[in-house]
Amino acid sequence: MTSQSCVSAKTTCSNAAAGMTYSGYHPTANSCPTKRCPQAPTGYYLSAPKGSGKCDFSPCDKAENGEYYVSHGGTQNVCPVSDCTNAGYGRFYTGPHRHHSKRCPTAACNPAPVGYYLNETGSCGFAPCTGAVPGQYYSGDGGISNMCPTKSCTNAARGTRYNGFHRNSNNCSTYDCPAADLGWYLSSAGACHKTKCPQLPHGYYFRSALEAKKTGKRRRLGGKCIVNKGGSLGGYAYPPGTCDDALQNKELGMHTQVHTFQHIHLGEVFCCCWFHFNDMIFALH
Repeated sequence: MTSQSCVSAKTTCSNAAAGMTYSGYHPTANSCPTKRCPQAPTGYYLSAPKGSGKCDFSPCDKAENGEYYVSHGGTQNVCPVSDCTNAGYGRFYTGPHRHHSKRCPTAACNPAPVGYYLNETGSCGFAPCTGAVPGQYYSGDGGISNMCPTKSCTNAARGTRYNGFHRNSNNCSTYDCPAADLGWYLSSAGACHKTKCPQLPHGYYFRSALEAKKTGKRRRLGGKCIVNKGGSLGGYAYPPGTCDDALQNKELGMHTQVHTFQHIHLGEVFCCCWFHFNDMIFALH
C-alpha cells in the first residue's frame, strides 16, 4: 500500500534553467539537482526551453552574407560573427558560413562599366581606370585591374589637338592650335604638326588672311571664294575643302594651277596657293 502511494505521487521536476540538465531527483519538492549542459557547437545555441532539463541545440541564423560564426550562442540565438575573407576581387558573398572564414559562398560580379574596373573584394564596387592619355578613350572595362583597353580618338578637326581623354566614347576634348607661321600650315588633326608650304617664285610672298581682308575690294565669285584685288598680289579666302574647285572656277578665268595647300589662321581654314590669272600671278591664303 505504501509502495503504491509513492508511485502515484511521482512528478517531473521543472526547476532546471535553460542550458541546465537534471543530475538527480528530489524526494519532496520541485528542486531536482541540475548541472550545466555541454556547450553547443560553433554556430549553434542551446535551444531547449527552461524547465525541460534537455540539452538540445539549434543553429544560429543571424549571420549576414559574408560572415561566419566564431563561437556558440550560449542559450540564445546570438552567436558572435566575423567577416569572411575568401572572396577575391570581382566576387561578392551570397551567404554566411557556419564556422569557417574561407568558406562563405560567393558569385561573380557583373562587369564594371566601360572605363572602370572592379576594385573591391566581397562586393562589386568599381573605380575609374587611369591609364588613358589625351586623345584616347576607353573601349571596355578593366576586369579586376586598372587596365581598361583604349582606342585613339578621331573626333579632332585639323588644326586642333587633344587635351583630354574620354571615359567611354570617341569624343575627346580638344583645343585650337596656335596659328601656323606664314609659309606654313597646320597639317594634322589631333596634334599641332606644321608643314612647310610649297615654295613660291622669286618676287612673291604669302600674306595672312587677316591682311588680305584689310586690302582691296571684295566680291564673291561662284559662291566659292572671296577675291581681294589690291595690286599685283591678291588674297583669296576659301571655306574648307573648296580650294581645288575654286581654282578651276571658269568665272575666274584661272588656269595653270601650280600649288595647292591649306593654312589655318585664327581658327579658320584657308586655301593657300598661287596660280596664273589673266597672265598675272596671285598668292592665295
